[in-house]
Amino acid sequence: MSTRKAAKAVVAGKPKKQTKPATARAKLDAAGTEAICDQLVQGDSFRVIAATLGVSVASLFDWIELNSERSQACARARIEATQAYDDKALETLENADKETISVAREVAAHYRWRAKAANPKRYGDRTTVQGDSESPVEHRVRISFVDGKP
Repeated sequence: MSTRKAAKAVVAGKPKKQTKPATARAKLDAAGTEAICDQLVQGDSFRVIAATLGVSVASLFDWIELNSERSQACARARIEATQAYDDKALETLENADKETISVAREVAAHYRWRAKAANPKRYGDRTTVQGDSESPVEHRVRISFVDGKP
């Protein structure tokens, strides 16, 4: 029931419980987390996955967020998908000819942007030099004196 219909029902003195259709959730449950994560790893967008399953993107997002393990699995899948985006960019450029090269460059740039957005550690632009706990950045200064003169 839409929000507008629910509001009219309350005004008319008949409060009704607002519920989402169970069909979207049933479709997503039938597909399963693993299948959706596999599609994400292959580089499919949430829009494409939702259309394939016959549900809305909002329903897909809601279903993913209902379960923290499912949400984490999809997040990992999106990070793994960055390799697929990089492969698609390369394939697009390799398959271009003289007439389509400018469009291919734009498409490849978009795939690279998607890779950078999903996995900035691997594909992002580095602007600072920093270490981590396993390999911190070290600065060493060595001063030597020659013949007693600084």
